[in-house]
Amino acid sequence: MKKKKILSLVALGALLILPLSVNAAAYPIRTVIYSSAELVRRDAQSSSTYSKEGWSSQYLQHNSSITPLTNPCPKCELMTKLVQVEDDGSYRNTFAPIITVAGEEKALNVGSSVSEPGNYYLILQRNDFTLLNTHITYRWRLNYNP
Repeated sequence: MKKKKILSLVALGALLILPLSVNAAAYPIRTVIYSSAELVRRDAQSSSTYSKEGWSSQYLQHNSSITPLTNPCPKCELMTKLVQVEDDGSYRNTFAPIITVAGEEKALNVGSSVSEPGNYYLILQRNDFTLLNTHITYRWRLNYNP
C-alpha cells in the first residue's frame, strides 16, 4: 500500500514539474537594453557588450534623435552594426548595418548566426552628413521571439 502511494506521489510530482520545464524551454528570458548615446558628428561609438542566451532574433528600435538645431530630429539617420565577440572579448563577426530614423524598429539578424547565443555589442553612427552632435535613444532587444 505504501509503495502505491509513493509511486502515485512521484507520478503526480512529475506531472507538475513537466509543464514548468517545457514552458521554460519554450520561452527564453527576454533581454531588453534601453540606452542612449552622444554621437559626435559622424564618429562611431560602441555600446557595452551583452550576453545573449537563447536562439532568437535581435531588434533595434531607434526611439529619438536630438541635435542642437533640431529637437526632435525626425530625419536623422542612425547606422547600427551588430558585432559578435568571443567570451574573451576577441572579435568574431560583424553583421551588415541597418539604417533607421526615429520611431523605426528593424531586425538586426542578417544571416543565421545572429540568432545564436553569444556576446554582442553595437556600433552606432550617424549615417547622413552632419557637423552637429546627436543625442540618440534606443531599445535593443537581444532575445526576442515575436
